[in-house]
Amino acid sequence: MGLFSIFLILFWQCVDDLINIERSSTVGSAREAWLTFANLCGRDIPLAKSPPPCRLFRALGVFVDLRPLPWSTAFIQVCPLRIDAILEMMVAITERNRLPSGLASSLVGRLMFACVAFSGFYGKSMLRSFRRRSYENRANFNPQIRAALGWWCSQLRLAPPRPVPWMVRSRRVVSTYSDGEGSGHVGVAIRSSALSRPQAGRIKVPDVVRQIWTASRRAPGDEYQDIQEVEGIGPLLALSTWGHILTDALWLHFIDNNGSLSCLVKGGSSVFSTDTLVGMTWKKISKINACPWFDRVDTKSNPVDGLSRGNLDGEWDIVQLQFPGAEVSAAYRRARRYAPS
Repeated sequence: MGLFSIFLILFWQCVDDLINIERSSTVGSAREAWLTFANLCGRDIPLAKSPPPCRLFRALGVFVDLRPLPWSTAFIQVCPLRIDAILEMMVAITERNRLPSGLASSLVGRLMFACVAFSGFYGKSMLRSFRRRSYENRANFNPQIRAALGWWCSQLRLAPPRPVPWMVRSRRVVSTYSDGEGSGHVGVAIRSSALSRPQAGRIKVPDVVRQIWTASRRAPGDEYQDIQEVEGIGPLLALSTWGHILTDALWLHFIDNNGSLSCLVKGGSSVFSTDTLVGMTWKKISKINACPWFDRVDTKSNPVDGLSRGNLDGEWDIVQLQFPGAEVSAAYRRARRYAPS
């Protein structure tokens, strides 16, 4: 009874900035129908708020570009006025040589909004020093804040727009699994219609990389405390090994570590080493125009759980995984400039 009684309640709903996207053959009549309906209901709809249909329009602080459709993907990009306002804010901060916590919090909010409209979480890893300052009771500059401001001032206008997947049903579906083990070994497997059989491989993360990951949380002689990074590098290894297969694909990647999964989904981490690793992963994803979906698989259901421990048996062909050592080293050298000390 309760389910049906709700329809006896009189209610009024107002929606601001209602956005509609429709095919070009009917979009004109759809707009006229909406304006006529609103007029019959006694609603005053200013035409300035309901402009004629177009393929490039502003909505909720971003521009939606439908012009490449249907032959290519649509894009979302931050409005130039918002970019200008953020740059003016950062120039003023630089000139004053001060960044109090309240202003840092405001800057993080504005940049986070911008990052949502950038491809592959572009720039999100460069917010670390600002976010940390927003919780501190001081305003003086430090080398990390100065470096991060310089990076944003030079790179903000160069941020790639965020693509909106189009006709995803025509894309090839690729599924991968990964698992990391405490010794530093990682197993990764891939299944795709582009391969006659699934492929898999096992590789050990070089000690020099693990030392970078645990430099701030490991005493001499202690074992590495980097399981989150070892687990989280699986997608990057898949991209480095099978990038040609993942290009333009619908990519499903399954992992059994919740911490690594959370960082991959949100595109960042409060931990410097994981944040840099995730940033590298999303940068590669953006370059090959893949549509990724990261999800959890139970350890007992993960087909590569034994692979990471040295059991190579399975319904796959064993291949050599590609570890992007030069890229990883370069990324961490650059990231150290922006890491809070």
